[in-house]
Amino acid sequence: MATWYSPITVNTYRARIIAQLSAQPGLHLVIVRYRPDHVPVNEWVFNGADIDQSKVVWARDMGADQNSELIRYFKNRQVWLVEPDGAVPKLSSYLGDANFSRWRGDSNVRNVARTDVVKQSEPSKLLRQLFEPVT
Repeated sequence: MATWYSPITVNTYRARIIAQLSAQPGLHLVIVRYRPDHVPVNEWVFNGADIDQSKVVWARDMGADQNSELIRYFKNRQVWLVEPDGAVPKLSSYLGDANFSRWRGDSNVRNVARTDVVKQSEPSKLLRQLFEPVT
């Protein structure tokens, strides 16, 4: 929202997405896919202190393999994809993402957390990768 001291609108789209998802039942995981020309000061990925209990969890897109590990960890959440670098950030179902469906070889994926396609990993290692600073 623009204020008297700043004509720049910062993260109002993120706030709208949070409101939209908070109004829906269940828990949500939002995977954020930045474009290569993303401006780092416009960060979308930050979470509350108790991530596992948060209604909405935010994570950076790490590619199909690592995203599937994340989805396995948060298996009881609806998974979303947001692409914030367009003129209007786009929120869509992650499971409908062409890259994910192509990786799985299945256009009607319901929940990768229940499949054997995704290999097991250590959740603590995965969470460390999520919250490492971007260089």
